[in-house]
Amino acid sequence: MHSLSERVRALFRSQPALSVSAMLVLTLVLVVVVAGFVPLSMPALKNTVEKRASRVTAIDTVAIDGLAFTLWRGLLLRDVHCTMRPEGGPATQMDVSRAQVWYRILPLLRRKLAIRGIELHGLSIHADLPPAGKAGTDVTDTAVQPAWLTLGALSLGLPVALEVNDFRIKQGRFTIDQAGRNLLHGAGLTVALDASVADTLGAQGTVRLDSLWAPRPYLLTGIQAGLQLDRTHAAVRNASFSFCGGTGRMEFSLNNAGDTTVAGDISVTDVDLGRLMKLVRFKRGTLGGKGSLEMQVASPDFRLENVNGHGRLSAKNLTVSGLPFQRTLAAVLLLPKVEQLAFSSIGSSLRLSQECLYMPDLRGTGNVFNVTGSGSVTLDTYVNQHVDMAFSREFCTRLPPVVSQGMLLPGKGGRCRLKGRLHGKLSKMKITIDRRIKERAVIQGVGKALELLFKRR
Repeated sequence: MHSLSERVRALFRSQPALSVSAMLVLTLVLVVVVAGFVPLSMPALKNTVEKRASRVTAIDTVAIDGLAFTLWRGLLLRDVHCTMRPEGGPATQMDVSRAQVWYRILPLLRRKLAIRGIELHGLSIHADLPPAGKAGTDVTDTAVQPAWLTLGALSLGLPVALEVNDFRIKQGRFTIDQAGRNLLHGAGLTVALDASVADTLGAQGTVRLDSLWAPRPYLLTGIQAGLQLDRTHAAVRNASFSFCGGTGRMEFSLNNAGDTTVAGDISVTDVDLGRLMKLVRFKRGTLGGKGSLEMQVASPDFRLENVNGHGRLSAKNLTVSGLPFQRTLAAVLLLPKVEQLAFSSIGSSLRLSQECLYMPDLRGTGNVFNVTGSGSVTLDTYVNQHVDMAFSREFCTRLPPVVSQGMLLPGKGGRCRLKGRLHGKLSKMKITIDRRIKERAVIQGVGKALELLFKRR
């Protein structure tokens, strides 16, 4: 006599359609049970998600105002708020208006959590740095240390391998403040990454940013870059941006194997110098023309004062007018034309060290004089530049003799020269005449005065 189970199996084998129907009915029953159970357990699920998120991300608090779950479509979170206040570090707040997660079920059988996609809409991150000089809080460390290197080496301790096929941030923004002053502001953040997590985090993808505002102020727009991240390395590849009408390229590599180091290349071409001067609030004079910069930088750590680099700065069709030192030259040389300077080309090699940019071999070809010199410019636009201006022979012959013979130094080929030092803030730059020229002018002036005195007798 056959058992009941054997009869049921024989019935399903003889009628395959009945077997399929039974499986569909069983699946529908499971869906109904789950669909009915999940709404009843939403408060518990919400609390569990908040606690797990706080534990995994080491964030002080995680608050979720709304949470929805469907078996096939995934998890939807609304108005997520996170806070983090590490000791000695920046207080950080993160808000997300909507976060959605899509997943695959079958990979769970292979102990893999496969996420088809994660989307964060309206992400807002605000970091408040500790005040400068506060014990245990170095501003350069907290402001520049990239968080992704810490994440790349973070052991999450997940029971399963995690794979995220598509991670996206849409319309994000971030701000970094210190003592009520805005240091950095980014808007229009869009991120698209592929990520995987086993023992550590790895990711690669693209990042876009509509605008990035930095202090002094500098404004970059239309930023696009490729991003790579693993346990010991992070890289920004093929980055492009716009700056004051010019186009820029950038690549950076950050290594966290042992000692953290950073190295990179940056180039900006055809920058509108007039727009640049407005950004740095340059009011005493006007500049025109196009400028270009190429720079390679490296640092053994993330302190700004330890960044070293070398490169080249150049400008073409440069026009300069209205600077205070130009008015001084015009008064000395008795020629107002000095207030209208034009250089077909001007440039110098660069060396960056201890927050100061050195220009050892400045050379320029101008309508009034050619210039050579050496000096430096600090990051807060303080200029200290020694210059040697060689006026053309035609120009020197038009100078009054009291100027060309009594005040300027003789040069080769009938040229006359003026040596001095440009110094001060860029917006208030002054010129100090070389001491030999001063002595020459004083001695000859006294001699001429004595000569006139004897003639009168």
